[in-house]
Amino acid sequence: MKQTVLDRAHKKAFRRLMPFVALLFVVNQLDRINLSVAGPNGMNDALGLTAAQFGLASGIFFIGYMTLEVPSNLALHRFGARRWLARIVVTWGIVSTSLTFAPNAEWLYGLRILLGMAEAGFAPGILVYLTYWFTREMRSRATAIFLLGIPIAAAFGVPFMTLIGVHMDGFIGLDGWRVILLITGLMAVLLGIVCWFYLTDRPADARWLSAEERQVLTEALANETPEKKGNHSIRNALLNRQVWLIATAPFLVLYSMFVVSFFLPSLLQNINTRESLGLSSVQLGLLSAIPWAIAGAGMLLFASRSDKKKEVTKHFVVATTIGSIGFFFLAMFGLDNPYIALAATTVAMVGVLGSLTTFWVLPSRLYTGVAAAGVIALINTIANFGSFLGPYSFGLLSDATGGYKGGLIVVAVAMLLAGLLIAVRFRNLGRAPDPESVGSVDRMTNDVPDKQNAL
Repeated sequence: MKQTVLDRAHKKAFRRLMPFVALLFVVNQLDRINLSVAGPNGMNDALGLTAAQFGLASGIFFIGYMTLEVPSNLALHRFGARRWLARIVVTWGIVSTSLTFAPNAEWLYGLRILLGMAEAGFAPGILVYLTYWFTREMRSRATAIFLLGIPIAAAFGVPFMTLIGVHMDGFIGLDGWRVILLITGLMAVLLGIVCWFYLTDRPADARWLSAEERQVLTEALANETPEKKGNHSIRNALLNRQVWLIATAPFLVLYSMFVVSFFLPSLLQNINTRESLGLSSVQLGLLSAIPWAIAGAGMLLFASRSDKKKEVTKHFVVATTIGSIGFFFLAMFGLDNPYIALAATTVAMVGVLGSLTTFWVLPSRLYTGVAAAGVIALINTIANFGSFLGPYSFGLLSDATGGYKGGLIVVAVAMLLAGLLIAVRFRNLGRAPDPESVGSVDRMTNDVPDKQNAL
């Protein structure tokens, strides 16, 4: 009987929350990657950006992002998800809108840093928020629906932004690339206002659930993470060496993903120009959407199988291996042919997104409570340094070598190393833990805790 009520409560929570948080993440990703469309559609020429400068402008966002990630997530735990997430979305929307009027590269760099600071805490905040609503058996699917914003933004957002740049050039006297930045920023401001009124902090506050559903869901979540074991010291959590080590895996994955996010449109445009294919900007935008659309479906498949098998580590390793193979083929065979490039990139992105959706189940098995908020934010902070380093180092390599091949081989190796780390060091963390092991990263990784890192 209770299981039936719990299933009903989960279904209601899915229908109520997941489409909206996924939409928030779509707009979040648009404000992150809008430079990838604005750059080759006039911004780089207008501001005089080289490949390295474009990579720096793309990645420097994450410097600001990382400085406030952990404090922002702790504030979310303290002030409530609805209020804090709404504040984040409105703030980043205002800063993103101001990018419209950047007069030169220096202003672009500064505003991108501010954008990162404004956005800090959003993605890990949502990941913590999902632990307030969904039990461990449902979390992979909930995480996958949220992360679906990445491929949706790339698959539909890139062509959408390209159309804006082409057909709204001259709108209120602005160049097309500036209109792209204006519209994506304003979308965030509007959604942030809606967020304040729409989200619900906890199941106990949900008027859209029946009293019985609120009680059963609250009890299920409480029984899964008992208070005496779940609320670990935030200091010990942030200082634990295993937390820092496991963060290396998403660092390598995001390093790889954001190379594709920012440079795929430019790569296709270079092939188009060099091979005289005659494809328009809109056609190139539609082509660049294909890998993300297919990868989104692959991400859902990985999440569904991971939940069904109650196993995460093997799925993560398989995904990173697929991603590595795709990047290697792109480097070796796809740089002179847009169709081979798209096929290889599709394989690579299936691996990247499949690994992301499976990985983010793991941190919630390390800690709960305020410690979980801090740990997830810390892991995301470290991981997002890869988001900065990827585009910037790739741009430097491209300028130095005159091509993309060397950088793509580095990306292929990065994906392979991410899978190897989890397979060797965290293989047991991917299995559904028994009640005695909840919250104990040391047991799950077969480590003997010492005094400094004792949980």
